[in-house]
Amino acid sequence: MGRVHIPYAGTRVVAICDVDKNHLSEVAKMVGGGVKTFHEHQELIALPKIDIVHIALPPLAILSQLAIEGFMMVGHVF
Repeated sequence: MGRVHIPYAGTRVVAICDVDKNHLSEVAKMVGGGVKTFHEHQELIALPKIDIVHIALPPLAILSQLAIEGFMMVGHVF
């Protein structure tokens, strides 16, 4: 999970997703504030009132499918 994307000015992280439970736990502690955690991205993008989905994956990951699903649910994908 890309950690450099978390402290963007003027934003609030409400949910994070990672298939690696250790990474997810570590980043949830970093974000704090009762952030919601998910292991499946479909659960995250189904949340109501999400303005932006920011996808941070390693190279050669299945980015296009995630981006399409995020756009279909939210409309803003980065």
